[in-house]
Amino acid sequence: SVLGQDWQIPIADIPISFPITDTKWVFDNQRVHVPLPDLVLPKTQLDFGDVEVGQKVLAQYSIWNAGEAKIAAMISSSDPANFPPWDTQIDVDPSETRDSAVRFMPTKPGFFTAHLVVASNDPSDPVQIIELRGNALPGPVVAPPPEEEEETQLDEVAGCGCRTVGSV
Repeated sequence: SVLGQDWQIPIADIPISFPITDTKWVFDNQRVHVPLPDLVLPKTQLDFGDVEVGQKVLAQYSIWNAGEAKIAAMISSSDPANFPPWDTQIDVDPSETRDSAVRFMPTKPGFFTAHLVVASNDPSDPVQIIELRGNALPGPVVAPPPEEEEETQLDEVAGCGCRTVGSV
């Protein structure tokens, strides 16, 4: 016969002690070394000087990995129209230096400033900035090509008042 929906059959209740929880464990201090990347930018400013509108000037900068693990860096510009970076992604092995560049391509006269942002997996400095500046001078004035004057066809005086085919 069924005793109901809830029922139990006690088989055995055996208390077991765990002496491991009663013991205080003390471990010796150990020095742990974790290799990390360490990005160093030797230059934090790039000045392009005077550049004519429509011209392109390239300036180099270096990325040095002073750490013990590979650096993976993403490079972007706050003004990519006037200061486009040469590389947008760069990897640098430990104790190595990689060179890259940024261009100054002014589209109009004036003084320009921007930031080149280098974001990396460096845990102590994940974002580093290179300041960019340049002065765009007006380019040489190019004279427009001369407009062609409309040629008016004159009837040649032939004495007879005749005209050729196609003349007005």
